Amino acid sequence: RVEVPTGSNGEKPRQILLVEHSGTIYALDGRCFHAGAPLEMGDIEDYGGRLCVRCPFHSYHIDVKTGEHLQARQTMTATVIKNMGKRQRTHKASVDDQGGIHVTLDPNMKVSPKEGEGEEETAGDGAL
Repeated sequence: RVEVPTGSNGEKPRQILLVEHSGTIYALDGRCFHAGAPLEMGDIEDYGGRLCVRCPFHSYHIDVKTGEHLQARQTMTATVIKNMGKRQRTHKASVDDQGGIHVTLDPNMKVSPKEGEGEEETAGDGAL
């Protein structure tokens, strides 16, 4: 977890969670959109073929690349992953030639306002 200054107007620094996977750095807000849990305490998991952080408070799965909230349900024939919409703010992260990580905050990112919206996907192998 890192803290990134948000400006000089007295705002608190924003906590950012950095996740490195296969040479790519992902950056997202460090507090869960749902109840403010510290996501650095959550597990990083493959969830239906997507890299997610699992919220330590309520086990919400958040795609680290897109910020989408994912939920699974079991049907008679498959595990279905429902995309509940983009809920977590994500930010651009890059690594310079010396290995320094740079985060550019996305202050204009829109998140889905309602639970229950989204698309369903079937997990490829039925496992989460």
